[in-house]
Amino acid sequence: MNFANSSRELAILCLCDVENKRLLVNEALETLAHSLDQKSLAFAHELIMGTLRFEPGLKAWVGQFVSKWDKLPARCRWLLLLSAYQLAESRSPDYAVLNEANKLAQRLRIAGLKPLVNAVLRKLTRQGSAFFTDMESMNKLFPEWLNKSLMRCFPVEKVHAIAAGWSNRPLHYGWKPGLAGDHPQLPHARKIDHLNESLDDGYYIQNLSSQAICELARVCQPNNVLDWCAAPGGKSLYLASFSNANVCATDIQTSRLASIQQNVARLNMGDRLQVINWEQRLALEPSDLVLVDAPCSALGIIGRHPEIKLHRNDMSITDLRQKQQSVVDEAWERVKVGGFLLYAVCSWDTKEIPDRPENSVVAQPELQTWASNIPFVHLEEGGFAIQPDESHDGFCGSLWQKVAKA
Repeated sequence: MNFANSSRELAILCLCDVENKRLLVNEALETLAHSLDQKSLAFAHELIMGTLRFEPGLKAWVGQFVSKWDKLPARCRWLLLLSAYQLAESRSPDYAVLNEANKLAQRLRIAGLKPLVNAVLRKLTRQGSAFFTDMESMNKLFPEWLNKSLMRCFPVEKVHAIAAGWSNRPLHYGWKPGLAGDHPQLPHARKIDHLNESLDDGYYIQNLSSQAICELARVCQPNNVLDWCAAPGGKSLYLASFSNANVCATDIQTSRLASIQQNVARLNMGDRLQVINWEQRLALEPSDLVLVDAPCSALGIIGRHPEIKLHRNDMSITDLRQKQQSVVDEAWERVKVGGFLLYAVCSWDTKEIPDRPENSVVAQPELQTWASNIPFVHLEEGGFAIQPDESHDGFCGSLWQKVAKA
């Protein structure tokens, strides 16, 4: 097992696992052994997220001086990119970055590539960071496939605004059971400055867009809610905390139910939220509201999770939509007549909204009531969208009400 003794070493090992194992950063960090205190761990996290955020631009900068980039071992590539990030964005002196990189080459078992690492980083320092810092934000942040997706869905000025927002560290929000929020539109949202302290103090970290979708569920005034794709349980926990509904959560990935149970236990909500195995869902009575936060491209959360850029490409929305349609069709069977299905995906591409189920109508009164209170929601024909920025994940979806068969 790899054991990290420094923030930079942990960051590089994490970046390798994120890329090779297709993990999120927090998932990779949980599997890595280290001896870091909280301050050093926070520094490692900053190095990881900054390197991932600007990976396309850093790669272009470093790539000027590496002829066979794809042939390099992953540890060498990430050592170069992380060091370049430090040269461009951190206050660390150049000589300290180079010295640390040379030491890490030995620790990372790529000592034979130390001359290459040293030569490339010295060329970067001689050139100065102007090549990187003068690069347009879009080119720093977006690989070509992502830029095309944004341009297909937004006007160019909005794409530039997204790039400007994503150039900064994302803002974090959360809520705590029994505590009023301080956000002007969302009743329970509070800005979070210190994530670890807030978690220890009983907060649940949840983006404003996800909280807004929970507020749409509340507008429907359900007596019971079935969260169909619940893990890690944020929306279920929100509704159990701030509505009078009986809430039941499940997920097709059994391994992910543990994350819901952990959050239920941490927030002491076992008496207000029932978690069931996937096989048990068919035994439930039809619900007033079924919430489907469906598997999706996850494009909308790249601002907070830039590692997703490594896991995606210009994928076929057609294949994804078939899966999403199948999820909706099955979940629709668990909606009672007069009840609602709230479909949402963390993507800005409305092509990820499947066809409206049979015997349904778009719940326009509820959508209008919701949007009138939350101005960052945009109602579209047959659904809704939330545009991404540094405070909001990108979402789209719809709210359908079941009507009796003719």
